[in-house]
Amino acid sequence: MTRSAHEVLAYSAMEDAELAEYAALIHAACPDIALVVERMSSTALRERLLEEGSHGRWDVVFGWSLTHLADPDILPLLAPASALSVERLPATAYARDLRWLAPSGFVPAFCVDHRRLREWGLPIPRSWHDLADPRFRGQIVLPDPRRSGAGFLHLAALLQCAGPEYAWSVLGEVAAGSPEIVNSANAPCLAVIEGRAAIGVSVSTSTAALIAKGHDLTLVIPEDAPAYEPEGFAMRQGCARPDLAQRALRWTLSEDAASTYRRYNKLPLTHPLEDSGGPGPLLRPIDVGAAIAARDLACRQWARCFAPECLSAYHS
Repeated sequence: MTRSAHEVLAYSAMEDAELAEYAALIHAACPDIALVVERMSSTALRERLLEEGSHGRWDVVFGWSLTHLADPDILPLLAPASALSVERLPATAYARDLRWLAPSGFVPAFCVDHRRLREWGLPIPRSWHDLADPRFRGQIVLPDPRRSGAGFLHLAALLQCAGPEYAWSVLGEVAAGSPEIVNSANAPCLAVIEGRAAIGVSVSTSTAALIAKGHDLTLVIPEDAPAYEPEGFAMRQGCARPDLAQRALRWTLSEDAASTYRRYNKLPLTHPLEDSGGPGPLLRPIDVGAAIAARDLACRQWARCFAPECLSAYHS
């Protein structure tokens, strides 16, 4: 298929509404760039990149969890974006060779129907320790870290912030409460607004979006996992239009982009966290390299906690 000379093809794991706004803002700032986006889940994006390999059609990865983008299997597909200036980013938010950059960050969160809990005389859970309370049995929906970037962020944040002994003890207690397991960050929040659960384990973007639409929910950042994961962007090795691709990526470092990240309840990492308007200065980035190295083992142990005896089926 013939592509327009102005087209920049992006693969992304962001949500559609957010991507549409970013594409419009980039076009407004750079009228000669048309960002065309193919959106897919984190797992599908990884599979697509590995399947296409060095013959990929895409120009940029535009929003993907950094624990996926910086994986050693993916890095050889990425090209240094040497035209970008990243001095405003913290050291944890870009590769030294500029093979990736992360101008925004995801925050793990609980999506809570506080009215429902109040009717039952139950408190709002403020931590994973609280979530393990047997009184929440059957009222929790959480994403599978083997399939969901949000699920893996929660797991990595809890392990790194609270330590493995605490994390696995608490997760075992949560598993004993028979939570529903899903494959995406949005599904837990949808379960809450549909009345199928009182608590959804998700990310701040999904919960904040529903609050903005008028849903009376409480967004909780777990006190025992106060971390965030940088959101990665990159250019393809062998990209046919590197100038356009790098200009699209440069926009992600702009003030317009930072304002947009805030509206979607992400952390704009071009600003000090205490000034970012995000959830607060106590958040710290997860150690992405350590999380990638521990992924397989952590996910296998998670599966031992939650499956098969605690899970009857997976839900999309």
